[in-house]
Amino acid sequence: VAVGLAVILLGLGLWLYFSSLAPNSDEIGKPGRCMVLPEEYCGTGVVIEYLGNEAIAFNLPNGTPIYAPFYGGYFDETPEGLEPSVIRVGIPETSSFVTMVGRHASYFESGTEVYEGEFIGMTIDDPSFGSVSDEPRANFIIYGTDYDLNELFGQ
Repeated sequence: VAVGLAVILLGLGLWLYFSSLAPNSDEIGKPGRCMVLPEEYCGTGVVIEYLGNEAIAFNLPNGTPIYAPFYGGYFDETPEGLEPSVIRVGIPETSSFVTMVGRHASYFESGTEVYEGEFIGMTIDDPSFGSVSDEPRANFIIYGTDYDLNELFGQ
């Protein structure tokens, strides 16, 4: 009985510890009309060309929540030990992806199923990292592969 109680208490302690590491709902907020960022940032992007793709570049403050634009698969494609971070969210059974490149902390393992509007990461604006794009200065860039960004941003 004592061992069982100790296991239950240990489990409860671990759950409380790891729950405290996750951002709370006040920090996370909810996605805006663009589904990827909070509403106050949806209209602040600038259309650019990035790696041969039409993209939208943002200069976001530290701690800006990032959300899944739709139901799909989450893939962290950041090269080991390199910056910037690369997140791709793909629509199941299609070749459509939204790729997010920037300075951000991810909250899922690659291959995880995510839902539209679900919190998937948070920006990190650290001047020592530099920017992802210098003209315009941007620390977060979004582009689509077989996906029209107008569906998210209406630009």
